[in-house]
Amino acid sequence: MKENSIVITGAGSGIGRAIAVAAAEEGMSVLVADIDEKGGNQTVAEITGKGGKARFIKTDVSAIAQVQKLFATIQTGTGGFPILVNNAGVPGRFAPIVDMSDETWHKTMSVHLNGTFYCLRE
Repeated sequence: MKENSIVITGAGSGIGRAIAVAAAEEGMSVLVADIDEKGGNQTVAEITGKGGKARFIKTDVSAIAQVQKLFATIQTGTGGFPILVNNAGVPGRFAPIVDMSDETWHKTMSVHLNGTFYCLRE
C-alpha cells in the first residue's frame, strides 16, 4: 500500500477539490472520484499543472457497482489507498420537509448515506 496516496469522493468541485489540491501540495498522489467528469478532470488538471500527481475515475457513489469498480481499479493499479475522504454529496433543498419529494429524499440519502457506506465497506 502506498502511504502517500488518497482517494477523495466528490473531488470535482468545492470542498472535495480543495482537499485534493491541498493533499497534492503535501506530496500525496490523489485519486479524484466524482460523477462530474468535467469537474473531476479540472481538479486533476489543477493538481498536475502544479506538478502534483492525480488521476480521475468517474464514479457515482450511490451506485454500488461503480463503487466496487472504483476500488477494484485502485487495488489493481496501485495496491490500495490507505486514506479515504468520503466527501461526495448533493446539494440540499431548503424547504419544509412536507414539501420535499420522495425522489429528492431518496437521492440525498443514496449519495450521503449509501455512498459513504459503500465506499467504507469496499
